[in-house]
Amino acid sequence: MKKRLSTSMLCLALFGCQSTGQDYESAELAFNLESYDKVIAQLSEKKKLSDRENFLLAYSFYKNGNGDRAIYVLSTKEILNYDDLYLLSVIYLENGDTERSRSYLDDIKKTQGYSGNNKLAAKVDNLYAVSQCEELGKKQCSERFNALSKKYPTSESIYNNMLLSRFAYKPDDKANFLKIYNSYETGTNDIEYVVLAGIVAGQDEMVIDLLNKKYKDKEKALLIYEDIKYTSLK
Repeated sequence: MKKRLSTSMLCLALFGCQSTGQDYESAELAFNLESYDKVIAQLSEKKKLSDRENFLLAYSFYKNGNGDRAIYVLSTKEILNYDDLYLLSVIYLENGDTERSRSYLDDIKKTQGYSGNNKLAAKVDNLYAVSQCEELGKKQCSERFNALSKKYPTSESIYNNMLLSRFAYKPDDKANFLKIYNSYETGTNDIEYVVLAGIVAGQDEMVIDLLNKKYKDKEKALLIYEDIKYTSLK
């Protein structure tokens, strides 16, 4: 798999929460950004960004493949939120800098939010496991994910984060994929992520059908499917 993983594999990780708040919200971004270029253009013109706008600008740069710019945007903040730290961890993990990636996860682990909320802890622990997979090897990596799935039985982070690692076992389970498929129907995850999840789960026909429904163009749908499959899973 390429060092820079597909952004669609990571979109699930990027949700909002308050910088100093005790309550952690597990919801994904409340909407699908139709045009990251448009978001970047609009927010870049503003002289002062709110905390949330700062994150959305960084997230949009990241989704456009400009992780370095996303890092710069986040560096302008005095206080980094959980979602900021998680995004930074993801970017550095994509770039192969596992040590720095873990340092941001360690920062989250020191917070009250981590110790007081299983959903946040599950996401952090699973991404931490992803960062260790190359060192652990496939067998131990899979065992680690299995252990985490027992520790956090209600979290979907285990399945989601398996998509991040070439060492993780292939989750050839249609039932698990249907949860993610339904998350697209409710607007929780974007279509690229759902397509990738379907490919990993061996549900190629379902995702091609989903693309056909969205674009109403079989040729275009097939091209998008092949692009996601052959560029993200190398």
